[in-house]
Amino acid sequence: MDVSSRRTPGASALADAPGEYVSIGALEDAHVHAADRDKEELLRYGIASVRDMGSTGLATDLQSDCWPTRRSLQVQRGGRVFDAPYSTLRTAWPWHDDDDLKRIIYSLPNSWSHIKIYSSFPSTQIPWLCQQAVGRGLTITIHPGADALLTAIPALDEVAHITSVLGYIEPLPHAIPQLIQRWSAGFTKIEIDDIINRARLAQLCPTLSVFHAWLEAKSFDGVPQNVRSTLRSSRKVVEAAWENMIMMANLLFHAGVTFRIGSDTPNRGVAPGYSLWKEVDLISQAIERPRITVLEMAASGTGETIRVRRAVLDRFLCTGVPPAPEDIQTGKE
Repeated sequence: MDVSSRRTPGASALADAPGEYVSIGALEDAHVHAADRDKEELLRYGIASVRDMGSTGLATDLQSDCWPTRRSLQVQRGGRVFDAPYSTLRTAWPWHDDDDLKRIIYSLPNSWSHIKIYSSFPSTQIPWLCQQAVGRGLTITIHPGADALLTAIPALDEVAHITSVLGYIEPLPHAIPQLIQRWSAGFTKIEIDDIINRARLAQLCPTLSVFHAWLEAKSFDGVPQNVRSTLRSSRKVVEAAWENMIMMANLLFHAGVTFRIGSDTPNRGVAPGYSLWKEVDLISQAIERPRITVLEMAASGTGETIRVRRAVLDRFLCTGVPPAPEDIQTGKE
């Protein structure tokens, strides 16, 4: 299936701007798993701000500033995720009781902005954890679970991933074939209305790029084994799941759900910097709005601007082909 064949109008109004380059607002990637090695590539693609949605090395020493904020790159820190006690997830905090959780929350540096609650965190403890986080001035992102979503109110700020709007599903990685099967089956009107009502409770960061990367993969090297077997044996199921994700993103956006634009880099098949531009294209196709509109949704809010070669930007707005780093001039040049 040629997903890229679904075109949206190219907002060519910028084509009349004088000069070889056009200035636009610098971008934010609202969902990254932060790593020092990715900084330069993010900057080269015009990204001025990132939200750390679960990292390993950066959170090892709570008191250290492992990824210093540069003049043209702001990092909204979230560090490790809150998952089940004794979780084997590399990006999860180690804990086994409430005292551990409180110690983690209150030892986070003042510069941190949010926490992320992951799949297997006990839903009965979510209200307590949210209360502790709000007491520190932190916002809350959750992945996935409708049961967790509902108990987290009013502290909940954001839901991560379009797949998370369904409700509770078995923790990853076992959930991936289950998720694909569930999405491929489609939804009744009652289910859609229920999903929309839940999704309105918070912002949504769809992160379409990861699933799209799996769908478009020429080789399955590096793709998780359970995903690889599903892709090879059930291609039509995977394509149906993707179409329903696009449909759901459209419905949620037009029902008034606020989107944040994030790529989930450096997940498998998702490249730092490049994939944020690809996410803009995918969201544009899904919600049937011009790419310039989604670029504005992805603005960093830092007040910084980037300059993009005019012909290249117009090509992106018309076809969705991301610019190369050499076509972008950032504030650090």
